[in-house]
Amino acid sequence: MLNIIVAPDTRDFVCEQSAKRVVRYLKSVKAEYSVYFSTTLDEIVSTAHELRDLNESDFVLIGDDVALSYLVNGIKDLGKIKLGIVPAGQLTDFSRFLGISSNPVQAIKDILEKNIESIDYMIVNDKIALNQVLVGASAEVYELYDQYKSKNYFTKKYVRMKYGAKFNGIELNIDFKNGKHIKDNIFELSISNGGYLDGDVLSPLSNIHDGLMNLNYCVCTDEKSKKKYFSLFKSGKHIYDENTKQHWLNSVKITNPDKKIKIYLDGRIFTEEELDIRVIESGLKLYLRKPKYVSIENKPKSETPQIESESNENKTSEDKKQKRD
Repeated sequence: MLNIIVAPDTRDFVCEQSAKRVVRYLKSVKAEYSVYFSTTLDEIVSTAHELRDLNESDFVLIGDDVALSYLVNGIKDLGKIKLGIVPAGQLTDFSRFLGISSNPVQAIKDILEKNIESIDYMIVNDKIALNQVLVGASAEVYELYDQYKSKNYFTKKYVRMKYGAKFNGIELNIDFKNGKHIKDNIFELSISNGGYLDGDVLSPLSNIHDGLMNLNYCVCTDEKSKKKYFSLFKSGKHIYDENTKQHWLNSVKITNPDKKIKIYLDGRIFTEEELDIRVIESGLKLYLRKPKYVSIENKPKSETPQIESESNENKTSEDKKQKRD
């Protein structure tokens, strides 16, 4: 039986309307289901706990990336469930990356086909990240956006371009598993499992099936180069910018010698003493009809950026292919 958890609506009643369309279709095909409406994001977690206590394992979330983050972080035995997603709301980047239909009826039809794909996810200290972890300019300005979004003053892209370019950077120590160490004043750092952020292409080479995450960071120093870097997000060409460095890795530790680190994790802001991040390969089972992801092996050589590998296992795209095989 499908246990459908509906995220709370912030405006436009999009989750509620999507749920009505899903339920109407499920009734028409005589599918077994139960629906649980949430009035708060924390209620998503409590509902998931109660269902797991009853040994329920088939979940469907109707909501956005933030609601999805609450759900996966609220289920401790994540590897024992199967999850379907019906995208609803403003921030649905991860669903888009997975190729899930934005039409709720089509999305539930695809879930009912019961095709299971196991995908990677990231552990950030004690938190789960499915899509993106950001440190630096975006994390700072997105917190500013959260303060004003209820008044509809700004869009995230506007805030990022106007205020993010004024960010002076953050001193970070990046330690890789093989002993490599980087210390630099970093303007923007992203660690990606998925590919999109607010509709932009943050990590065009991400692959949810390779056991690796894509870490890239920018060391821009002047406002002009910072604005140029942000402007390239839409196409994903920022990864080829001269100020950007890339790494493919399965674990990393990030610290700041002077203060706590503010992070943006799948639409949520946290402050951490340090970041200990690792990939859980094929750790989450999703109902996906047509998995959609971009792999570095599918990119023409002329479009493949110079990748600074942190391990001998994956220096090239061919090495990555051999590792996965």
